[in-house]
Amino acid sequence: MSLWIQRFVSSGVAVWLALLVILVFAVLILVAIMGMNTPVLIITVVGALLLGFFGLFLLRKLFG
Repeated sequence: MSLWIQRFVSSGVAVWLALLVILVFAVLILVAIMGMNTPVLIITVVGALLLGFFGLFLLRKLFG
């Protein structure tokens, strides 16, 4: 396996992408059920911020 793929897998990017997909699906389901109201907007913003910070840590780990 190439070094790039090993770094990609060991850094946790796959986990981050899975969490991002789960957040997108959860928000889409909530919007379909409840409409875009304040609680759904709060969940969206908080989830995006958490994933953003996690993504920054992954980039730092990946590129050093």
